[in-house]
Amino acid sequence: MSSLAPLFVTWAEFLRLPERPEAGKRYELHDGAVVLVPPARPLHIKLQKRIERLLESLAGDRGVVATGFPYRSAPNLQYWFADVAYIPKADWDGLPPDSYPIYAPPLIVEVLSPSNPAIKIDRRRAQASSGSWTPAGAQCMSRVWRASRSTPPAIPFR
Repeated sequence: MSSLAPLFVTWAEFLRLPERPEAGKRYELHDGAVVLVPPARPLHIKLQKRIERLLESLAGDRGVVATGFPYRSAPNLQYWFADVAYIPKADWDGLPPDSYPIYAPPLIVEVLSPSNPAIKIDRRRAQASSGSWTPAGAQCMSRVWRASRSTPPAIPFR
């Protein structure tokens, strides 16, 4: 993971970046700095899939479980992709089709990896748990879990 811009960029400037960068990499916005995130390795994807299946079996029709879910926990300076996210059905149905609202899913699972270390996940946890808004206008407090090869995928990080 590398920062592309040493200076802050606004949300409007961030939106002008190419949507699909080269080699499957994607952009995130971390505290106003543009970060190029490398593609996930096969083990990372397998763990995401395992967690996704587990959460789908628990969620049933109450919500949607998605991998690579984009979210903005704060205006202007944050934009992340959740490895796995649970989005309640009402929130899912209320998300606008062509914009990025200030919204963090109530459950985000991040897989530890070289490009997704614990310190980065902890930063996301702090941002997401500071409260964002659901599409219906209610305040939402998110939980962020860390998962690795050595821990079961459903153990919450505290």
